[in-house]
Amino acid sequence: DGDEDAAARLGDALTLYRGDFLAGEGAGDWHLELRDHLQRLYVDSLMALGTRAQRAKEPTVASGWYRPVVQADPLNEGAHRRLMRSLTRAGARGDALQHYDRLTAFFQRELGAAPERKTVELFDAIRRGDDV
Repeated sequence: DGDEDAAARLGDALTLYRGDFLAGEGAGDWHLELRDHLQRLYVDSLMALGTRAQRAKEPTVASGWYRPVVQADPLNEGAHRRLMRSLTRAGARGDALQHYDRLTAFFQRELGAAPERKTVELFDAIRRGDDV
């Protein structure tokens, strides 16, 4: 299947990403636009593979794609929700609840804010044991 082959090749390409372009180097500002572009491509590709795995009802695989998204882009609350949902669907409800606790603490510490209403509602549904 062409789609499966493309997804496999994209996954292989993502393993080559080693973090922000010229991170920690005294290279001036010339590279910042390229660095941001490469990070967006990385995150968007991970999200696409996570969505593909979710649609294929492979929540463990999906959570494996979403974890590096929230590491690379910790303010991407949609990715946090997708990770929590995939963890729950994979049978790791406790991990999803712990992830929410860490997310809430991070948002409070770094932003002085709480997660979005959609994130709180997802947490409540997971806590109740609802299908998510």
